[in-house]
Amino acid sequence: MSANVFDLSCEMLDLSSESGVLHLTLNRPKQRNAINETMIFELEKVVAALANDLTTRIVVIRGAGGSFCAGGDLKDFQRNYQGADNVERVAGENRRFGRLLSAIDTLPQVVIMLIEGAAMGGGVGLTCLGDISICTTDALFCMTETGTCGWIGPACISNRTESPR
Repeated sequence: MSANVFDLSCEMLDLSSESGVLHLTLNRPKQRNAINETMIFELEKVVAALANDLTTRIVVIRGAGGSFCAGGDLKDFQRNYQGADNVERVAGENRRFGRLLSAIDTLPQVVIMLIEGAAMGGGVGLTCLGDISICTTDALFCMTETGTCGWIGPACISNRTESPR
């Protein structure tokens, strides 16, 4: 039996629910909601619980403090993965994040992304997982790894040819 989403204790995610709608807030505003290992672990727990949750119909994901998500926490990454001997570990963590994105993408609930402020790197990836993504007029989407900034969501989303739902 999987855990109930509301039995989960999260340090970096705020969870609240009303009338079948789960509000999930990435809550690291001082780091612009950058994703670190703890946040990935917490997201994995929540997504696993949601996969079999028949009472939650909609999941709304947003960031706290005026930014959606700055992508990966580079300080956390450097601290945990610096060094040539960690190549396999880094590759494994990349695959882990990919599995998390796939799990969010295949949730049975309608997923709504509310984007304000910056969505960068992996944060752009998250925005593309929404069945519905809504952004403020001043939202910024930036793939820092490629130097591409602006509104690039449609280009990313257009690569999805069919929805799993």
